[in-house]
Amino acid sequence: RGFSEAGPKDDDGPGGVGSVVSFDGNFENLGLLGSGAFADVYKARCRADKQMYAIKRNRRQFRGKRDRERALAEVRTMQRLQSYCASEPDRHHAAYCVYLLFFIRAWQEDGHFFCQTELCCRDTCRQMMMSLTTRWDEARSQYPSLESNLPAPADTARGATRGRLVPESTVWKICHDIAAGLSHIHSHGMVHYDIKPSNIFFVAHARLGALCKIGDFGLAGDVGSCEDGDEGDTAYMAPELLSSGVLKHTSADVFSLGLTLYELAAADGTREPFLPAEGPRWHELRGGAHIPELPAGRSRKLADLIRAMIRPKADQRPLADYVLERVPRAGEAGSVSDRFLTDYVRDVTDADRARERNLDSSLLEARRRRCTPTGPMMMRIAGRVPTGGSKDKPERSWDVRTPTPEQHPGSVRFP
Repeated sequence: RGFSEAGPKDDDGPGGVGSVVSFDGNFENLGLLGSGAFADVYKARCRADKQMYAIKRNRRQFRGKRDRERALAEVRTMQRLQSYCASEPDRHHAAYCVYLLFFIRAWQEDGHFFCQTELCCRDTCRQMMMSLTTRWDEARSQYPSLESNLPAPADTARGATRGRLVPESTVWKICHDIAAGLSHIHSHGMVHYDIKPSNIFFVAHARLGALCKIGDFGLAGDVGSCEDGDEGDTAYMAPELLSSGVLKHTSADVFSLGLTLYELAAADGTREPFLPAEGPRWHELRGGAHIPELPAGRSRKLADLIRAMIRPKADQRPLADYVLERVPRAGEAGSVSDRFLTDYVRDVTDADRARERNLDSSLLEARRRRCTPTGPMMMRIAGRVPTGGSKDKPERSWDVRTPTPEQHPGSVRFP
């Protein structure tokens, strides 16, 4: 056991501030949502309030004070950003905190770090893009809206992994929501430093259909602070971060968002990976000489915005607030529901519920078969009669699970 850090809305009830939290004790594990290089994320139902949450568990145990402090730094970053929203509701763009993954609490258990957050759609922005390319056959059978919400190119035959693009309205929607989340982060003197599709999450929203949220604050820090040696995904990294001792600045987040939008707008499965982590093309994308071209049909405004966001010089990139206020398509996307994204989130959620129902049915059937009338058969083989029984009434149940009969008072016992 160890620290227990609670979010701003926790109370002193079960699992609140000052109480001991246990994953198995406080939650019902409903299965794995996803896995990364350093952690696994589970879907869980809280035993106290019966609500669903996501629980992240670091794979590696804390090996010392540095590991623990790094985990606490991520927790405190999320707490700070949420506390600003709660304490300054009238501040300009305070509502933009809804575009950040909502933190509940964190704790240390048996040397592992656990973090409880709101539950989002199982598929991140990365999985959504893969559903249109490398996962197409599987995805279109699971998610009915994919084919109905996309134009039908000639190569949508089974087995094809190219030709399907994320609708431009969806690209603008993601642009607005992530820029809004960055606006909230940057307005409080902080940077995220790891913007990429796998850190963009989706949640259903009553009025807007779906919202995009920024998650994973493991590399976040204060503007002007010095690099500590950790770096995000190099495929989305700004060029100035190659220099040692560079100070953290908001323009690096804008650059990463620009490359994310470029991938969303142009990746069609013809090149994997679309954005390299190193090599000549990595430098071309950051050198200014190579102008990223978008597929035919994409708007000039989207292309111009992406090029502005990935300019080589940090001071020439637009601010997140500029994108929201001065780029009409981005601003408008925040006030309307995007059909493709809304239907996709609904389909993924429905598929998850169906999977859980099937799992529940399987578990119920397994429970029904755990206690079977095998006792008489076993007794006939052994030539024995259970204690308290007789040859006239041998019908007794035998628990065939691994635990011994002594652990189950209702089970029969052989002499």
